[in-house]
Amino acid sequence: MNAEQINSLVGLPYKEGSFGPAEEGFFCWGLLFYVQEAYYGVRMPKAPIGDAEACVKMHEDLLVRHVWETIQNPVDGCGALLRGGQRPHVGVYLSNEGGGILHALEGVGVVFTPVSELASYGFGRTRYYRLSNDRDPGSAHQPLSASA
Repeated sequence: MNAEQINSLVGLPYKEGSFGPAEEGFFCWGLLFYVQEAYYGVRMPKAPIGDAEACVKMHEDLLVRHVWETIQNPVDGCGALLRGGQRPHVGVYLSNEGGGILHALEGVGVVFTPVSELASYGFGRTRYYRLSNDRDPGSAHQPLSASA
């Protein structure tokens, strides 16, 4: 994503359950979902809205099914799982301005936070993910099992 594309999203409001600008805002997974599909061609599953535990199970299922893989060094557009708050939070790593996370914060909206400042916002642990090399983008959109 270039700076103009990022700036078109920064400042949009936080809206629980929203997956795009047409819905006038985003929640964290909705922003990740939108950016992955709109700018990187990766189709993601829609998260269970309002159920943090179900979101964590879905995330784990994507790793178990090798749809996603953990990476040590973030690359432009990879997913970021931020931990340290009351519940898990996701965003998109972007290499702009030395590297940062584009994410939607409840009560704030869409922001770009430099990686070096994440801890000051309470996110002490960050893991990065990308679509596994052996999967095509459409495979990330396969329905999850009922038990996931």
